Amino acid sequence: MIEVERLSKRFRKTLAVDDLGFRVREGTITGFLGPNGAGKTTTLRIALGLVRPTSGKATIMGRLYRQLDSPTRQVGAVLEAASFHPGRTGRNHLRVLATCSGFPVSRVDEVLELVGLSGVDARRRVGGYSLGMRQRLSLGAALLGDPKVFVLDEPANGLDPQGIRWLRELLRALAARGRTILISSHVLAEIEQIADEVVIIHRGKFVAQATTAELAARAAGGIRVRSPEVERLRAVLEEAGIRVQSESDFGPRPDLERGLVGDALGVSLAFAVVVGILIITWEYRHGTITQTFLTTPARERVLAAKAIVAAAIGSVLVLPALLLMLIIAELWVGEDFNFGGQEWRFVARLALATAVVAVLGFEVGACTRRQLGAIIVFFVWFAFVEPAAEHLWSSGREYLPLHAVGGLLGTTGSTFPSFGRAALETAVYLVALGAAAVAITRRRDIT
Repeated sequence: MIEVERLSKRFRKTLAVDDLGFRVREGTITGFLGPNGAGKTTTLRIALGLVRPTSGKATIMGRLYRQLDSPTRQVGAVLEAASFHPGRTGRNHLRVLATCSGFPVSRVDEVLELVGLSGVDARRRVGGYSLGMRQRLSLGAALLGDPKVFVLDEPANGLDPQGIRWLRELLRALAARGRTILISSHVLAEIEQIADEVVIIHRGKFVAQATTAELAARAAGGIRVRSPEVERLRAVLEEAGIRVQSESDFGPRPDLERGLVGDALGVSLAFAVVVGILIITWEYRHGTITQTFLTTPARERVLAAKAIVAAAIGSVLVLPALLLMLIIAELWVGEDFNFGGQEWRFVARLALATAVVAVLGFEVGACTRRQLGAIIVFFVWFAFVEPAAEHLWSSGREYLPLHAVGGLLGTTGSTFPSFGRAALETAVYLVALGAAAVAITRRRDIT
């Protein structure tokens, strides 16, 4: 009934919808879920012909919205940004829409009764309506033509608990009459009480489509059991009518793996920073740097060589980090860590991240020349400066150093850049700090 195929939409540098595809079956209520900014409203606007896609298409009953015969009789829509003339009454607003669309005016009072705006409320000016009343009026406009398909963007916004209950009953009644409903929201608990199926998107990309029962089953959890005789245990449990899944059925555990990756990364970065700082500040502290520069007067060559050593030592630190991760997984969490078949890729990215941070530590040490001073700089930056910058500049947090390193590791999420972008950002940081270290080292006397 509603089909989205390879849909993409770019607004200048922002990719709002990214190769999205899903299908809404006829006669069902389908929830369209995703966090704010996931691309839900843009997708619905494309389906309603209000936004032109960059590529792909969204069709209703097999046709583009503009190709439908009398589209207002075929599709009823409620958009989050619906507007009304504040000087018109609720009844007159619907009368104007009915006249423009060729609906009988008698339908207006039927709809007002249906959405709970009859009597005095119908004669009030829309400018005096609450948000919930405006939402009811929007639903009334969508119901005027008694369409077969409804596209609703956050229709529960502004409704009180009684209004939300009324909305559920209304949508269920429409679905029982064979109507197809696509309803967006960012609250799963709200949708699972109404919808038959759920489509989930994030950052414009398709994540999952399943029935609400399947989603509930996934979230229900279970009991994890270990046994030296797995197959025998499985047979006994299944014979007793208990549903069993083996470890291989579950696949990677993203929630556990993210936590362990974070632990390993934190340990690796801490060691790498300290090693990078000590490689240069140790010589300043003990005075051996003077002999080093007398032997090799080209100071930038000395710094470059030491930076390479810092990167090499930093990358080697990946080994104790991985060992620590496996120990935590086995002894503390009680899990066998699963890399999802990406072992070497994961190790390579972790080694690259620790090498980068070791070089950054070396460059800060070369600029400050003090072990404690360099360590304080890193601590203050990562504990205070970067979190404050992330809060004040939320749209640009993926450009911050710690987020760039997270992108190198392959950390997913809206705040982390892609691997290629992270590599470019960290390269800029390395070059900028390296240039500063070379300039300071050239100008300062060595004592």
